[in-house]
Amino acid sequence: MKIVGVSLLALAAVALAAAGWLGFRDPLAALPAPPSPAQAQAQILSEAATIDRIERTVELPGDGTGLFISLPAHRTSGRLPVVILLGGLGSGAKNARYVPNPGNNALIAYDWPMPLRIPTGLAILPEIPDLHARLMSIPAQVTAAIAWAKRQPWADGTRISLLGFSLGALVAPAIQRMAEKHGHAVYRTVLAYGGVGIGDLIAHHPRIRNVSGGALLGHMADLLLRPLEPAHHLPHLHGRFLVITGYDDIFIPRHASVRLHALVPEPKTVIAKEGGHIGVGPNQIERLEEIVALSRAWLHKEGAITR
Repeated sequence: MKIVGVSLLALAAVALAAAGWLGFRDPLAALPAPPSPAQAQAQILSEAATIDRIERTVELPGDGTGLFISLPAHRTSGRLPVVILLGGLGSGAKNARYVPNPGNNALIAYDWPMPLRIPTGLAILPEIPDLHARLMSIPAQVTAAIAWAKRQPWADGTRISLLGFSLGALVAPAIQRMAEKHGHAVYRTVLAYGGVGIGDLIAHHPRIRNVSGGALLGHMADLLLRPLEPAHHLPHLHGRFLVITGYDDIFIPRHASVRLHALVPEPKTVIAKEGGHIGVGPNQIERLEEIVALSRAWLHKEGAITR
């Protein structure tokens, strides 16, 4: 117990020191900048073709941004609308499987830079600097992906939309603000099952909220992850937005989702669905398919995608 206490105090000291630096900076300025367009040439790692689609995995240089690209095998028009998919933790290829038949559109799914299994307890302490750096790199990586997509001969650079589910909805505001700063307007944005107050979300997580020190962990997350906090970026965004939430979401407290709704700029459409968090619990596949179909219908109505 003494070792645990000392470790928590040391972690708190690191968080406070970081807060002293981050707290006086604009959250956007505290994030790493994306590479210049000249550096963002993709390396094709794999390519496969079906009757309907061409699928590639690519890697951008620098910090190795990984993307899964799905294109129609036979285009019915010139340049394609583009959807950047920020799904749950894992590979872009895995998350893209939940978007069947993307139609005459380009789907780009992002590979999260974090490991699937994050250490727990004291084992996480030596990993915190690396995990923090990986999290902070996300807006720059996705902005680089948007810049790269705009230069592709198959892409309609005026119609690049951002689709954020769960974790993706938490980081999408910081991504969009960074993209806008670097001259890359996001055409339409979907935020599904997200909230504001990262530290509060962590402290209320079912695996943490009843654990001693959970509140402290939440406070430290607020300090260390301040540059990613959606509340700092949402008021600065431009475009049109779809916000989807669940009535019985055990991961996103009601007050966190309500505040998100309030901070998303107009014009926006807000939809509350029955059930819990997306991809969790019974009937999760059916609910995920329903949310994807709902998002797709809204994007089509907005002219962000074709059939």
